[in-house]
Amino acid sequence: MLIHICCSVDNLYFLKKAKEAFAHEKIVGFFYNPNIHPYSEYLLRLEDVKRTCEMLGIELLEGDYELEKFLDKAKGKELLGEKSERCFECFDLRLEASALKAFELGEEKFTTTLLTSPKKDPNQLIAKGQHIAQRHNLEFVVFRNDNFEHFKSELDLNLQALARENELYRQNYCGCQFALKIQKESQNRSPFELYSPLKRQILPASIEERTQIFRTLDAAKKDANKPFLAQKTIATYRLLNGGVWLSKNSNPLNCCILARSKSKAKVRINDLRWVFSQRLSVLVGYSQRDETLFLTLEGLNTLMAKNYDNLKELNLNPLNYEEELSLRALVSGSESINPIIVLEERIEKTLFVEIKSVFQEEKVFYLL
Repeated sequence: MLIHICCSVDNLYFLKKAKEAFAHEKIVGFFYNPNIHPYSEYLLRLEDVKRTCEMLGIELLEGDYELEKFLDKAKGKELLGEKSERCFECFDLRLEASALKAFELGEEKFTTTLLTSPKKDPNQLIAKGQHIAQRHNLEFVVFRNDNFEHFKSELDLNLQALARENELYRQNYCGCQFALKIQKESQNRSPFELYSPLKRQILPASIEERTQIFRTLDAAKKDANKPFLAQKTIATYRLLNGGVWLSKNSNPLNCCILARSKSKAKVRINDLRWVFSQRLSVLVGYSQRDETLFLTLEGLNTLMAKNYDNLKELNLNPLNYEEELSLRALVSGSESINPIIVLEERIEKTLFVEIKSVFQEEKVFYLL
């Protein structure tokens, strides 16, 4: 039997039950989820599914990551919610590919761990799965009637507990970018998962940070003193865009806007003054009318013991997030949110500054 797998949280419990119900059959897992976006989230979920399949001794096959196929299916349905026609089209894409893979392998049955998802309509899935199975002369396996209801009831009680016990990655959205946007909008929150930093940093509450955490956890799984997976709520930050200009219509200057610099409508700073700070031992630019502070690249190198030749090099090989926070703490205090901007060199002219940023609470994984 081939089992289409969507994520580890659903996967572990479902596969355990499938192995019990079909003890004498070989079970093959198939990870085909072109709906998951961004690709880093896809890879994170795939890595975790590999771990659970390894725990259970189940072979796992990976399908192609065909995002364009999903986008074609979702066209015109982007604004629909969960359990909508968009989800139905997504089921069609994934279950069709699963049926074709089962047929290719010579399997007679297939099913999907999507049946365990609280965000999906099982009746939709069953109808779609049975229709596709009939076309390919296969059986779509469902834990039917009383058994299925018992399975779902048991699932609701044990799914998250089992995931915590086995330290699995518990995602906070189904995987589809459209559902994520709708979910975040309903919470009046920004979809941090869809933002990619131009400075190539690994940011708090990012998919890249989660990947690092779970790789560290997996690498240490056999250690006697392995860390423990926990969660906490943090106040984190994203810079959406920003820049510095010599005039409203000029090209932006090379600059680096430090983490936790709050939003600023395009403001004119015409009283910029540069002073040598005795406390910091570097030049600092400030205005009596605006709270934005400026450093030169030379000043950053001095304060952070770096040796950047220019801002292009800094932005290609940036300070990490913690270093930016350390620099902020040195210059204006760890709790500050005033803009701090690094320029290539001291500029005496009028400057225009604009910043768009977001501060937001996020629940994150960490290791104890």
